[in-house]
Amino acid sequence: MPFYLLPGPSNLTIDKHVAELCKYSRTIYRLMAINLAKAEERMQYFSNRTRTSKTFAKGEIAKLQGGRATRSDQHKLQPRFRVTEIVRSLGKNNYEIRLPEGSNIHPVVHADKLEKFWTTDPTKFPLAQQPGPAVLPPDTSPQPTDQAQKYPVRKYLLRNWNPVPPRYYVQWDTPAKELGWAYEDDALISDVAVYEKVNGILPEIGITAANKAAVLKHKRVKLQQKSPIVQNTWTGKAPWAAAIGRASTVKLPGLQTLPAANLHRIVQKRFEEQGLLMYYAGQVVATPKTGTGRYTIRYTDGYEEAVTHQELDRLLYRASARID
Repeated sequence: MPFYLLPGPSNLTIDKHVAELCKYSRTIYRLMAINLAKAEERMQYFSNRTRTSKTFAKGEIAKLQGGRATRSDQHKLQPRFRVTEIVRSLGKNNYEIRLPEGSNIHPVVHADKLEKFWTTDPTKFPLAQQPGPAVLPPDTSPQPTDQAQKYPVRKYLLRNWNPVPPRYYVQWDTPAKELGWAYEDDALISDVAVYEKVNGILPEIGITAANKAAVLKHKRVKLQQKSPIVQNTWTGKAPWAAAIGRASTVKLPGLQTLPAANLHRIVQKRFEEQGLLMYYAGQVVATPKTGTGRYTIRYTDGYEEAVTHQELDRLLYRASARID
């Protein structure tokens, strides 16, 4: 039976403490609503302060900025642009774009992910010429393809220091996934730096006594390494001889029982950097007198740490190149 049908006094009163609590709660809720509205206005202000409106017409060519185009794409942290076509406008700065067959990304994107695509007007810039193929020294190493460096790189396999500056044996981001050589430039240096931090250190070949000083200088100046490692890390079969879909790995010897014999061994370790795990290469620069002591490792960014024999064995760098 409801309480108001129960027999009792008709002049019920509310406890003053309960009334004060209800009044205080309503005041708190009003203040929360006011503060939330102010916070929303402040967020909109800072978000729109640097935002520029971009509009695209149907059939217009645009550049799409994004992450992975396919599930096998390893460049998920690398911002890049792909040329695409605007199919139609869906309102509220959303556009449907034309994607290549087999792409796994959604065809509807926001205008923030699109950029205008500009081409050179020959009437306004008559002296502008498209860059031709780079003039490179003769290459005597085996190359499965003689492809120009014009496609995005899907995977880096190896760094060759003969000659300096180095060239990279890569797998191109094309439907056929061709293999070939990419020659280093400023854009490629940034791309490789991101790739190595995410996927691991690339194996290196071609370092000799004749070019060792040039390699050291290049790593310090161009690659911005405080403590460069100038040592070949790939001594096995060339990766271009590996079968497609198989991994070719150099089986380096394990740690020696005598600590001094482990001097200059190369390691690889992942450090947390801005919430992400990044790979760094290092080298043993000091060894203990006994097996129970600690080894000193110096990484390419200059950081040093001391590790035990067991920890060093887990950090040893084992170069591998996978073509798939």
